[in-house]
Amino acid sequence: MKCGFSELFAVFLGILFTGNALAQAAGSGQDGSPQGIVYEVSDIPDPVQMMGMRNFDCELEETVAAFGAQFFAEGDVETWVVPCQMADANVPFFLAIHTPLDPSLDEWKEFETPPGLNQPNHALVNNLFYDPATGRVTGTTYYGPDYDCGAFERHEMEAESGEYILMEYLEKPECDGVTGPAEGWPLSWTIDEMGG
Repeated sequence: MKCGFSELFAVFLGILFTGNALAQAAGSGQDGSPQGIVYEVSDIPDPVQMMGMRNFDCELEETVAAFGAQFFAEGDVETWVVPCQMADANVPFFLAIHTPLDPSLDEWKEFETPPGLNQPNHALVNNLFYDPATGRVTGTTYYGPDYDCGAFERHEMEAESGEYILMEYLEKPECDGVTGPAEGWPLSWTIDEMGG
């Protein structure tokens, strides 16, 4: 594997700013940006650790060792996907944006809930999957131990605000023993209902 100056510089920044996490990158994204997974809490930037422990009461020592925390670096910003609590089927994760050169800009992202559920936005998403190419976030909450029922949410980042918008919510309430991808569950709500 041939490394260019920008890749080597990104690794240097990883060593300098994030406790060697970027230097341990499992690979790089399509654009060559460092990305990977870490299993030591000490490899997660301190502001991201504090975000999880203070705001969400996360058990990082246990969850990071078990599930790993993913990071995706793009320019001078890192996106972290961090597991928060131990669970068998529904592991809650939070999504943090970290700016090593100015941690005062760090933030966690919140995600919308369908209007009909009358629940507040949430920062913890069960089984969160982040697609670095699109910025899309999906989450699946299983209603039973057999993974045959539950809810699936898909969020996309709004370019202007940087906030996540709920695009669709799928739900299979009946646990019938028939498994399949959550993306194939019946549509319960879509942003089209809002005229968006």
